[in-house]
Amino acid sequence: MGVVIDFEYKTWGPGGTTPNVLADGLSVFLYNGSVASGSFLSGSFGGGLGYAGTSNGSGTAATGGYVGVGFDEYGNFSSTGWGTPGTGAGSSNILQSIALRGPSNSCTYLGGTAANLTNSGTSNVDANLVGKSVAYTTLTSTRPSDAQYYRKARVALTPVLVNGTPTNFLVSVYLATTSNGPFYSVLTNLPVGRVPPGNLLKIGFAAGTGSAAANHEIRNVSISTLVDFALTKTVNKTVVNSVD
Repeated sequence: MGVVIDFEYKTWGPGGTTPNVLADGLSVFLYNGSVASGSFLSGSFGGGLGYAGTSNGSGTAATGGYVGVGFDEYGNFSSTGWGTPGTGAGSSNILQSIALRGPSNSCTYLGGTAANLTNSGTSNVDANLVGKSVAYTTLTSTRPSDAQYYRKARVALTPVLVNGTPTNFLVSVYLATTSNGPFYSVLTNLPVGRVPPGNLLKIGFAAGTGSAAANHEIRNVSISTLVDFALTKTVNKTVVNSVD
């Protein structure tokens, strides 16, 4: 059975000791539900966004991680400095991007957008999002209103079934930029490459900063299962009564 995760987020701030920049980003991830709360450790700070580990082994990945989605204003989550061995879209950071990394034993880069939510070879950014930002890019000490800056994310995991048994999961990411507005596609059906361990997953949220910083807020988290609807009765009428 698949799952859909919706949440609103707001990334903003005056920056940090590095001038004129916000960092690093926030992540939402799923991890092995058998990991006890006392045994769970988040991933690396900074560009790991609390999910990924570093390529040189100096920082570890989140315990039992299955898949992590980074909403990355600074862009390091997409770089080859993360994962074991390091995998990514390149050695440099990709500003204002959304990216996906796989299970935490390697945190393999599975795909993501190019800078400023433009399309790469693995993304499917809707034209209504192209050129927009992940974060509120005006440096400020005053929290922006929803009218100034609003983001709502949707992450969907869909199982790939073979004879009724899941063999893989596909991840899609969507983004809304106005309250009560439509979701637009960002990433579509990127394969994780394996099924999760066991029968239970837990959800986690994390954020990372470094010499540059930002406020990373989430609210109104909603988690639901994907449902397959089947139509079993049809009528040949333009107006249908409840008894037809």
